[in-house]
Amino acid sequence: MDRIQGKTFKGERVVLDDHEFVECVFENCELVYSGGQVIIDRIKRVNCKVQLLGAAGRTVDLMRAWKLDVGDFPTPITVQPPAGRDH
Repeated sequence: MDRIQGKTFKGERVVLDDHEFVECVFENCELVYSGGQVIIDRIKRVNCKVQLLGAAGRTVDLMRAWKLDVGDFPTPITVQPPAGRDH
């Protein structure tokens, strides 16, 4: 997993999967997430759009269909990568 610290992204398409973002700023970005491992710590988002692809999109579809809320899950939520993926 690549660690990115203290970087400001402006007007970029940023793939979140397989990255750790620490103290980063995202301005006018498209944040893309497909369900892989990601760590975010002390980030700031300004006017960003989020695109959920693959497993991430299907998870949101399931949550909507079952009318689930993040509060329906235990805290903290531990996310593990799918079996067989190299990390």
